[in-house]
Amino acid sequence: MKYPPLTIITSVDYTVTYINQLILVNTSSGNINIYLPDLSQFGSSSVDFEFYVKKITGDANTVTIKTVNGSQLIDGATSTTLTSDNECKGFKFDGYSNYRVISETEAGGSTITPAALTKTDDTNVTATLTGTPLTSLLQAVNIALGWTGTLAAARLNSNVVQAITNDTNVTGSIAAQNLTLGWTGQLGLSRGGTNKNLTAVNGGVVWTDADSMEVTAAGTSGQLLQSNGAAAPSWATVGTVGSWVDYSATSTIVGWSALTTKLIYYVLIGKVCYVTFYLSGTSNATTATFTLPVTSAGSETLAGGIYIVNNGADSVNGGFADIAAATSTVSVYRNNQLLAFTNSGSKLVLGQLFFQTT
Repeated sequence: MKYPPLTIITSVDYTVTYINQLILVNTSSGNINIYLPDLSQFGSSSVDFEFYVKKITGDANTVTIKTVNGSQLIDGATSTTLTSDNECKGFKFDGYSNYRVISETEAGGSTITPAALTKTDDTNVTATLTGTPLTSLLQAVNIALGWTGTLAAARLNSNVVQAITNDTNVTGSIAAQNLTLGWTGQLGLSRGGTNKNLTAVNGGVVWTDADSMEVTAAGTSGQLLQSNGAAAPSWATVGTVGSWVDYSATSTIVGWSALTTKLIYYVLIGKVCYVTFYLSGTSNATTATFTLPVTSAGSETLAGGIYIVNNGADSVNGGFADIAAATSTVSVYRNNQLLAFTNSGSKLVLGQLFFQTT
């Protein structure tokens, strides 16, 4: 028996095409239907249409061969069946409108032993053979995969470094599959750097101008670093540091709904802070407090020398001022018994105190 080379192996229902010459059917999973195509679709070429169907498994399931067009018969019948292992039937157009069985081989007759399609993987290129590759061919074939040329950039994994985008400071270059990192410029302030090439000064103090860090020259023993506003700070002796600072507009003042007089001045001499204050207006609380820009090292009080007006009346015995340890808030009372103010009427506190700062 002649078995043409254009072969297909199937384990599911299948419709024969004009290019098929041998259909090997695996029925191990169940009965299979093979459908013969409508001969009218091939026209005059139908006379050359010849093919074979063979059952290749020795199970109880069957292969039923039937026509797609019910008016076209197979040797006068609507179907024919293969029931045995290796049973094979050939089919050909009879020149009119039907199929004819042109040859049959029952079990034990001529057999075709399917051959394997195998593969040999490359280091980089691999293949997966799906379906039934071990019985897919009439003769054994091996596909050997290889590699040639250079892989194009577009085919590289997106995580493979192909180019360098330099940072403001960190740079890089690639040569011979080696990434070399470099550095340029100074690290900016926003990145935690100095934005300047600094030289250390023994005894100098780091400060910043509008765009970079700077280092002062070293002062002399006993000098204090003095702010000059937006200009560079400078070293000064204690005698030149002590100038009065108006803190009236900055202080947080509590106890008045409106102030007609608001004066708070302080001066630092070393670690001693001297304060003078004059606050007068309409009371809206039983307390009278104001804040300073420095913190007390210990509890300080001043019992005398404080002039008080409460609800429009002068205090006979004088007032009392206090700043608690580790705070920057001064509290003023009507006397040393911590007598509270009236929360209405006119209220005035006037006095001075000094304390040690942290």
